[in-house]
Amino acid sequence: RFFRNYFLAVLVSDRKLIHGHKTILRKQITSNRKMKFSLAIAAAMAASASAFDVPSLTPANYDELTNGKTVFIKFFAPWCGHCKSMASDWEKLAEEWSGNDTGLIAEVDCTTDDAQPLCSAEGVQGFPTLKY
Repeated sequence: RFFRNYFLAVLVSDRKLIHGHKTILRKQITSNRKMKFSLAIAAAMAASASAFDVPSLTPANYDELTNGKTVFIKFFAPWCGHCKSMASDWEKLAEEWSGNDTGLIAEVDCTTDDAQPLCSAEGVQGFPTLKY
């Protein structure tokens, strides 16, 4: 009789223990989902807040934007891994130089049809190509 009662007591306590662990795990999963969602929202807000629109050069606007300025140009392709890696730093640099009357930080997307003549004229053969 003693062993049967002891065994039942252990089963009951184990069931409570297991139920307690399930509750803890459920709370952690819910908490992790909320945290991941919050991080995703924060990252999206940070990306949109820090994104600066770097001037984009084409043959149509090249003379107008570069006239009388020292120009630093990034020739890139959107699929290029190295171009993607340097994009945030390039945006920061362009933002620091925005409004400067003597210098311009700009970029040219060489995959667009209207920019092809400019990329060819500058001798761009790989990405990214930086010209000063």
